[in-house]
Amino acid sequence: ALNRLGFDPGPVDGNFDERTSAAVAKLYKSKGFEAFGPTPEQLAILRVLETAFGDATKNKIAAATAAATAKFAVKAARTKAEHGYKLASAEIATKVSESAFIVDVWWSRDGSRLFAISGGDDSTATVSDLLTRAVILTYCVRGPGPPCP
Repeated sequence: ALNRLGFDPGPVDGNFDERTSAAVAKLYKSKGFEAFGPTPEQLAILRVLETAFGDATKNKIAAATAAATAKFAVKAARTKAEHGYKLASAEIATKVSESAFIVDVWWSRDGSRLFAISGGDDSTATVSDLLTRAVILTYCVRGPGPPCP
């Protein structure tokens, strides 16, 4: 609009710079008005707004950085948890395979002692030791007698 009225505001770039301000001042003077600049109060408000905008821009960058970092932290935590789970599963499987050789345990027909199928000794001491080591995978009651512990 200033250009059409004969007042050169410089390039049309959306910025109200010194050339634009000079063109507006010339327009005012040509119409009989006194050109004026911003008041001290307006300048103070402008400085506050510029500071707030700068702070908001810094906060936006910091938030974007934190979000990007959080993605990597979550991925690393998930990977660590998966690794821990696999390691624990492997340790448990190793312990079970090292000590789990009893398939079934049951009371004898007369209920006087436990009997274990493993192809090994079925004495009370051996079965008792195995029970305290918690290596029995399955147990059941066979014949009369109390349930297996």
